[in-house]
Amino acid sequence: MSSTEGLTRADLASRLGVSVSVLRKWEETFSPWLVTQKGVKGFGAAKVYDPQDVRALSLVHRMRQEGLTLEQVREGLSDRLATAADEITPDLPTVPDKPQQVSVQSYVDLLGRYEATEGQLQAVTEERDYLRQKVEDLQDKLLDVQARAAAAEGKIDLLRDMGLTRAEGAGHEGQPDEAPPTVQTETRLSFWDRLLGRGRQE
Repeated sequence: MSSTEGLTRADLASRLGVSVSVLRKWEETFSPWLVTQKGVKGFGAAKVYDPQDVRALSLVHRMRQEGLTLEQVREGLSDRLATAADEITPDLPTVPDKPQQVSVQSYVDLLGRYEATEGQLQAVTEERDYLRQKVEDLQDKLLDVQARAAAAEGKIDLLRDMGLTRAEGAGHEGQPDEAPPTVQTETRLSFWDRLLGRGRQE
């Protein structure tokens, strides 16, 4: 099989190193130089390029790499196609006629790597479950400690209130009753008593 036969749009885009959308744009811009019929939408079959279109689009890619604009490529594409047909095809890697055979040892090695990876994944999963359980246990313990701390704080407040009440009661019991204030009455002497010296203390 030739390297330009049986190429789909995705195949050619991959080989040229451009996106599929770029190829679609080139198909519209350079449609006069292409012979492959447009696919019918809805049938789902991939578009396969005619070898002549592969050479034309490959040359467009080369001219763009040379720094030419799309308009400049349109102006010079016919001349380049007439003179450069032989230099286009070698740019495309050849497609092998038969798929490469894979040895049994390669399958065995691949299976071994898969089983090792599966074992590592299982170990990581188990470690994750273990750590998750430890976190849940720590969260339960933290909630229990917080509950105990709140209960202890409530008891401390209660004991503090009870102690203040007792101290106030003891203070009132130890104090003696105060005697009523003594009212001193002043004896007023008459003028004659003071003149005669009555009421003086000997």
